[in-house]
Amino acid sequence: MTEHNFYCLFNTGDFAAVTVEKYENDPSEPVQGFFVLDGGRGFSLAAKRAAVRVYSVLKNQGLSVPKYSVMFDLLMESTQDLMSVSGQSGGLVFALALASDITGKASGSVAATGIVEADGAIGKVLQADLDAKIEAACRALSRGGVLICPQDNQISDEIREKLEGKGIELIQVASVAQALHESGIISISEVSDVCDVRDTPGKLAQRHYLPALFFVLLLLLILAVGLFSLNKSSETPIGSDSSTFDSKMSGDQKPPLSENQSVSSSAPEKDTVLTQGFE
Repeated sequence: MTEHNFYCLFNTGDFAAVTVEKYENDPSEPVQGFFVLDGGRGFSLAAKRAAVRVYSVLKNQGLSVPKYSVMFDLLMESTQDLMSVSGQSGGLVFALALASDITGKASGSVAATGIVEADGAIGKVLQADLDAKIEAACRALSRGGVLICPQDNQISDEIREKLEGKGIELIQVASVAQALHESGIISISEVSDVCDVRDTPGKLAQRHYLPALFFVLLLLLILAVGLFSLNKSSETPIGSDSSTFDSKMSGDQKPPLSENQSVSSSAPEKDTVLTQGFE
């Protein structure tokens, strides 16, 4: 078991140090994450998502990471304190503690709160709970510590000034990959090809809307071509072919003789042919 200076924050104003116990799995087994107590609602899901996402990010950067099972635990004053808290917002700090354990990289003390989504994005915590969690971070961290929280949460100028006065650096992130980079666990070169590292929420939304926009434009183009073709066909008068044929028949022009029609020099036969031509 390894223990680093990573702190989970609660809306009660409390905090707990995160511990990680990791075992290698058979390569055929999936990556698994567990929380040591089943009583904390949401912690189990947070542990599973953190374990899977850390494995994915590190493998995508070319790091040699064997499959593992990991058990997370929180060190608080009493078990009763742990049983009184719940939620998925511990996912971010679980991911940071695990990645630090795997890579052996960590810098200083880090407190974090944020929901790890299935796609690796960091979901915001309840705004009403954030003030209490920041108070907990101020008690957990000494000068030079780092507080990491979701980019989608709003941080007031007053809180920013308070953190700055205590010497605590505030970092807001949009993804697990960005959090690992900002905390010094993976370097800039290692995250250069991670699609969500430097994306803002606006860019993420823009990326999701681009395929839909392209599809709409394609439909409009097909509709325009169809209307144009329909308009061109409606401009052609019905029976235009027959009128053209009639115009060719006007004047001195005469219809050509059929290939099977014999030509005779006798006058009665000529009259018969002419009469048949006008019938």
